[in-house]
Amino acid sequence: MFTSESASRCRFALPVLLIVVGLLLTTTALAAANLQPSVSSPAAGSAPSFALPQGARPAGLRAPIPTPAPEVLTLGAIIDTYIDEELSNSNFGGSARLHVDKLFEFGYRRRSLVEFDLSGLPPNAILHKATFRAYLDEAFDLESVNVTMGRNSANWTEYGATWANRPSCTAKTTVAVGTGDGWVSWNAFNLVHDWLDGGYANEGLCLYGPADSDFYQRRFRSRESARPPELVIEFYRPTPTPTRTLPPSRTPTATRTPTITPTGTLSPSATPTATLTPSRTPTVTRTPTVTAGSCTSL
Repeated sequence: MFTSESASRCRFALPVLLIVVGLLLTTTALAAANLQPSVSSPAAGSAPSFALPQGARPAGLRAPIPTPAPEVLTLGAIIDTYIDEELSNSNFGGSARLHVDKLFEFGYRRRSLVEFDLSGLPPNAILHKATFRAYLDEAFDLESVNVTMGRNSANWTEYGATWANRPSCTAKTTVAVGTGDGWVSWNAFNLVHDWLDGGYANEGLCLYGPADSDFYQRRFRSRESARPPELVIEFYRPTPTPTRTLPPSRTPTATRTPTITPTGTLSPSATPTATLTPSRTPTVTRTPTVTAGSCTSL
C-alpha cells in the first residue's frame, strides 16, 4: 500500500538519483577530455559543483580560428598647400602650415589640399580601414569648428594651386575640431575606396570649414614641418586561389607507320598453244595371197 511515508521517501530519492546521474555524466565527459575536475564541497541540501581547470575546454568544443590581423601602411603627404580666397591668385606650396579659416571682417576663406601616393598598396588589396590625420598647431575664434574632408575632382600641383584654379571638392566626412593642439583624425575609408575601387583618380583630398558660420581659424602642420599629414591604411592581402595541378599525362610513343612499297605489275604470260603431235601412221601389213594349186600342208 502506497502510504504518505512512501511518497515522502520517493520525493527525497528522486533528487538524489538525478544528482548521481549528473555526476556520472560529468565525470565521463571529463575523463574523455583527459581533464581532472575540481569538486567544491556542496552546501547543505545542494549538489556538488564541478569546475574545469583554467584554460581547459570541454570535450567536443574546437578552438576558435584566429582572425588574421590586417597589415598597416602609413603614408606621408607627397604634396600639400593651402589656398586663400582673398589672395586668389597666390600660391602657398612652401608654407609650414595648412589653413582652414574664415577670416574676421570680410569673411575670406582658406582651405587646404593634400595628396598621397597609394602605389605602396599591393594589387587587389582588401581595404579594412583608412584614416586621414593632421596635427592641429593653432586654433582661434570659435571653440569648435566642423572641418570637412573631401575628394578633389581634378589635378593640381603644390606650387601651382590657387583659389582661382582650385579643384572642386566632394565632401566625405566631417569632424568637430576644438582648440587643443594634437592629432585630428577623419574616417577616410570611403575616400580611399573611391580611389581603389570606385573608378576615381587619386587627386588628393581637401580640408575646408563652413561658409555660413562665425569666424574661425584652424591651422595644421604641413609636410614641410614636423608631424606632417598622414594617411593610415589597414588592409588584407588577397588570398591566392589554389590552382589544381593535373598529374602529367603519359606521352604516347609514336608508332612507325609501314610504308607501302609499290609492287611491279606482272606481265601476262603467253597462253600456250597446243601442238598436235602427228600420230604414227600404222603400217599396212600385207596379207599373203593364197594361190590356187599351191597347197601347203597344214
